[in-house]
Amino acid sequence: MRHPLHVLVVDDSELIVSKIKELLTEVPDIDSVQTANNADHALQKIKNHTPDLILLDLNMPGKNGVDLLQDIKHDYPSTKVIIVSSHANQFYRGLCKDIGADNFIDKLTEFEKIPSLIKNLSKPAVLN
Repeated sequence: MRHPLHVLVVDDSELIVSKIKELLTEVPDIDSVQTANNADHALQKIKNHTPDLILLDLNMPGKNGVDLLQDIKHDYPSTKVIIVSSHANQFYRGLCKDIGADNFIDKLTEFEKIPSLIKNLSKPAVLN
């Protein structure tokens, strides 16, 4: 049996956050979706209620997504992280993979893949 997923969307664009939340309605088993528009806000939410999955942008004001990814994977290694960025070149894909990102989505060309990626991540064998 799958447990309900708690998801955190970290992006400074209200439009992108809205689109992601809309896509998440296609995914069964999501219990809650929280949002944060910068790294500090995200870390506060993670400390208060550790999500199962974080959808993380790389380009944000203040601390960037790469630094936040490092913090998340260091302090919350079981939390799954999907990078959702328009900086989808091989450098960033490789860097994020090396840090521990579970997947990488190009905002410009792969946005619609988010629901299927989450469904695959939420399989019990992956989350347990």
